[in-house]
Amino acid sequence: MRKILAICSLISTLAVPVFAQETEWVTVEQELSLRDVLKLVDVDRPGLEQFARAMVDDDLSAAQRLLIEYFATRTNGVIPPPEFPGIGFSNSMVVLGTTTPEQADEWLKHVFTMSNNDAGTRETYDLGPEIKWADNPSEASSWVLYLNQLNHLNRLAGLYSETGDERYALEVGHSVLTWTQQCPRTYGSSKNGRLTKSGMEVRNRLCNLLPAYDVLRASSSLTDDMHLAFWKVFITHARELMVYDGTSYPGLIAVAVLYPEFTEHKMGLDAGVENLRSTLVEGMSPEGVRAVHSISYQKVPVPWSARVLELLRANPESGDFSDLADMVKTEIGKILGVILWISMPNGGMPNIGDTYGRGDWNAGTMRSSLEAYIHSQLEPEQQERLNAIDDPLLRLQATLALVEGVDGPQPETTSIGLPGSGYYIMRSGWDGPQERYLYFDLSSQALGHAHNDACHFDFYGYGKPLLADTGDYHLGWGYRACLHNTIEVDEQDQARGARAPMMPHEWLTTDGFDLVDGAHGAYEHLGVYNRRKMIFVKPDYMVLCDLLTGEGDHKYEQFFHFAGPEQRAAAQARLTAETQVTETVHDDTANIKVMPVHTEGLQVAFAEAQDTDMKPTDKSTREAMLGWMVTAGTFQRIKAPVAVYTREGVPPQAFHDVLYPTSAGTQATVTTDILPVTEGERALQPWEAVGVVVQGELRSARYAPGEIQMERGDNLALGKPGFAEINQTSIAPTTDKLTDGDPAARTIGGATSSEPFTLDVLLEGRFTVDFEQETEVNLVVLHHGTWNGSDIIYPAEELVVQYWDGTDWRDVEGAETMWHDGCVSETAFEPVRTTRLSAAVRRPSGGRLAMREFEAFSVPEAEKQRVAALRAEMTTEHFTDAVLVSHSGPGLRQYGDYTFDGELAIVRRNGEGEVTALSVKNGANLTGPGLHLQAPNSLPYCNIASITVAEGTAMVEALTAAGLTLSLDGRDVLLQMQSDGRPAPQVAEGVPPQISDLQVQMEPAQKGFSGAQPSALLTWQTDRPAVSQVFFEEASTGLRRTPLQKEFTTDHTVRVYFLRPQQEYEFRAVSIDESGRDVSAVIRGDTEN
Repeated sequence: MRKILAICSLISTLAVPVFAQETEWVTVEQELSLRDVLKLVDVDRPGLEQFARAMVDDDLSAAQRLLIEYFATRTNGVIPPPEFPGIGFSNSMVVLGTTTPEQADEWLKHVFTMSNNDAGTRETYDLGPEIKWADNPSEASSWVLYLNQLNHLNRLAGLYSETGDERYALEVGHSVLTWTQQCPRTYGSSKNGRLTKSGMEVRNRLCNLLPAYDVLRASSSLTDDMHLAFWKVFITHARELMVYDGTSYPGLIAVAVLYPEFTEHKMGLDAGVENLRSTLVEGMSPEGVRAVHSISYQKVPVPWSARVLELLRANPESGDFSDLADMVKTEIGKILGVILWISMPNGGMPNIGDTYGRGDWNAGTMRSSLEAYIHSQLEPEQQERLNAIDDPLLRLQATLALVEGVDGPQPETTSIGLPGSGYYIMRSGWDGPQERYLYFDLSSQALGHAHNDACHFDFYGYGKPLLADTGDYHLGWGYRACLHNTIEVDEQDQARGARAPMMPHEWLTTDGFDLVDGAHGAYEHLGVYNRRKMIFVKPDYMVLCDLLTGEGDHKYEQFFHFAGPEQRAAAQARLTAETQVTETVHDDTANIKVMPVHTEGLQVAFAEAQDTDMKPTDKSTREAMLGWMVTAGTFQRIKAPVAVYTREGVPPQAFHDVLYPTSAGTQATVTTDILPVTEGERALQPWEAVGVVVQGELRSARYAPGEIQMERGDNLALGKPGFAEINQTSIAPTTDKLTDGDPAARTIGGATSSEPFTLDVLLEGRFTVDFEQETEVNLVVLHHGTWNGSDIIYPAEELVVQYWDGTDWRDVEGAETMWHDGCVSETAFEPVRTTRLSAAVRRPSGGRLAMREFEAFSVPEAEKQRVAALRAEMTTEHFTDAVLVSHSGPGLRQYGDYTFDGELAIVRRNGEGEVTALSVKNGANLTGPGLHLQAPNSLPYCNIASITVAEGTAMVEALTAAGLTLSLDGRDVLLQMQSDGRPAPQVAEGVPPQISDLQVQMEPAQKGFSGAQPSALLTWQTDRPAVSQVFFEEASTGLRRTPLQKEFTTDHTVRVYFLRPQQEYEFRAVSIDESGRDVSAVIRGDTEN
């Protein structure tokens, strides 16, 4: 074997490898004889009469020829063209691909380029005249795995379909024949002389060869043995998939539908249908989250299941599968709905499990999922209306509003919890990419593609990710807990599977605040439990509370991974030693402060990234990835700051942090101070209760960039000659795309772009406009990158505007560049008179370099001054928040000057010290300077906003506000209900509601769902409408509550998720009526192992 590229030494031909099995492997050719295959044909099918007679005569050769002729001319077994969005040539899709004649010529010479997933490189080898399929010329098993998927044979067949060139048919037929002669049906990959089984690769190979044979079955180049080899692959691979415990339906259903002539097809079809049901029902959480726990794999079943439905519809003789189609529609609606609801304000995706790079900076996954959702779930007239909305973020909002039944452009729901999945989303609103957003992860971290990241979060705000995980360098490289915004104990990784139970404690979303409270036992083996609370003080910032309980002496490390100013750049961060605040310090983009509240005994430092050999065996070590940030695709990373806060000692321990984001250009002075907390005469420790004052002065631009419109005048570059040049690869030297007046923001092919794609190669180029006469210019607007159907990619990363002085290029003077959404730069400079203007650009990350439009203007000085004056206008906001948090349940406590009997209170005051808003959770009495709030019963939640001290009015959002009173500075405030503007009701007379018929059904962990835990279903009735909630104690981490169901009803149903096995639980069913009177009843239940 001869290596062509990227390997320094030649690798000798490997000996024929053997399976790591107890018995010798049996090749596909050995497994089935000609007689075996022919005996599996249904002789009673119409069209096979002559074949049947040949079999009676035991003339196998004639029978084989007759079967070949039958398959060549039959009209059944239809592979329809794909219709569902997202279906195309790829593994497990049963779609014919294609390739270029140039690539085909390489494959005909047996020269292949495949990925080495250990090193992140592409390797090219010449495999010689005869391919030895089980030999691996690479040190990575991935190389030969990709080869044996036989994708290239599918694509060669596609080129044969286009050209009729029999060379391609012959190569495909010969390759399939030799593959069956050398390999067992279970073959996946090989390394160091050992073959590895893979049911997944059996599926992929089968799905690639089915459409290949469909176009080759009438080719004169295929010999009888080649036809037989295809049949053997279909039969053996179907048999293997019938015993495979993974996802088999894409191949099983397809081969059964396309080849009903084989008698085992019905058994395969039944098994495939059952596997489809199991995958979409048992392999999903109640809300539609896949058991693989990865955002990259979340929607994989959508095109696969849609494709098998297309095959079933195209081949109606397979049976009536309308019920199956209904089930598929429902389940893929859930799968896609999850993606839509958890999408970030920019359309990106939070980092959940394996991501193959990162998706939090772009909306590609959301856009494709939205297209599939609209296509599969909505009526044609609804589809037409939604697809007419050009902006994908606005189309997303309109879709969710429609699904929610809201008459408007946005859904009413902002924050959302998926308690059966462990996904929690906090969102300030739907008004574009500037909103604040946090994803909190309490999902099972079991098998599949989950990471060891219990209680991890992603924080986004003001147009970009702020705190994000390291990203997925490649499979296994991003699993480690310290690569996420979570905690490690004793520098050890979190456990997985049954050793990492999740214990959600509470989820509550309101207009004034959100709360997620969850714990995990991923350090139970060390005797430590981590309980984490995240409080969203809407719409501004987060308060993070980490509680560590258990036993033993330990080291606890809290990690914060700072995102850069843009996707491919490292964050610029600083540490202020005296306050231990860490923060980003980016110009012209959003920033984030991490502000620890209790600093006694706390240490902080930035993790130092290590340069290692990146051996696959080291992927789970800290040194491999801590201090790095994945930028775009896999194997692309940069060193990036990670703040590590450390405590040591015996539990209990606590961390409290304020996470404060600021928008681009905002000058923020934000500080925190501690309030002493006492209960009676006893001073409370931070793990019992905390009081923090957050004080801020925010100076920000009065107008958002989009609110200031400059009158630029005529585009002087419109229709003028455009030119491009580049230092490496190639680019069209002349182009009218630069100056055609079309920014091509949503047009594929609308940009001038370099070719070919070359990763990690410095690209330097120039885009030029010739004015054809001397012209005065002082403003250039550039539309960078190119639209790929889902996002704008390959923009310049560095930019200098230059003018031609007659002999050379000169930098313009006084250049100031502003960047806008959509990769648009606006550069203002001192006026120049020139015949040509250019943008000298660089892209160090490589790939391609692209530009969509070049605009030039001569803006009058008065207009520039007008705009500059508006941009310079600033507003200043002063606020002081008191945040009071009890970790020990309700109880009367003193927090500095405040007295509070509940679990959470937030009091906001303006610069004059006036109370402007306040929130209370599970409390009835709150007093403080000039403040007295009182309720007859404990309030599950209450938000009071729009407080007008002069008029003495305020708006209330509460489950019930009956009897609620508020006085400020000794004056009573008239409380009006936010829902209808009416005054808050008085306390109703009478007795509390009554509970009857309380029942519990204990349910084992969901079969087929990786990492599932037991659950319970409680039902009861009340004699009047009331809300529903269940309380219970978790022995290791304290009181747990199910999410409060705010609907008033007399029939109550509550599901309790993420219970621990082999535990006895005492459940308290709680209902509160519209007057705030509560009632509870207790029932017990035991979970199974």
